[in-house]
Amino acid sequence: MKRQIVLVTWVDSSTASGWQYGDTDNELVAIHSIGFIMKMDKKALTLSSTVGARGKGCLDPLTIPFGAILKVTKIKLSDKQFAH
Repeated sequence: MKRQIVLVTWVDSSTASGWQYGDTDNELVAIHSIGFIMKMDKKALTLSSTVGARGKGCLDPLTIPFGAILKVTKIKLSDKQFAH
């Protein structure tokens, strides 16, 4: 099964540990994740950077809610780049 590869730019929450004095505004963190689309529905996009050669199974899938996604860019690779 051929899966689409994408670069996803999204925002993540941030935190500070320990006692905070004064300004407690933590800025959102911009994240770039690249991988194969494993699943996409109305709520979220699931990526994996590692998939089985025959399209079965994946390692460490990451699910990103669409509310956090800033941009999705398709990555184009030729079939020759996947040749064994």
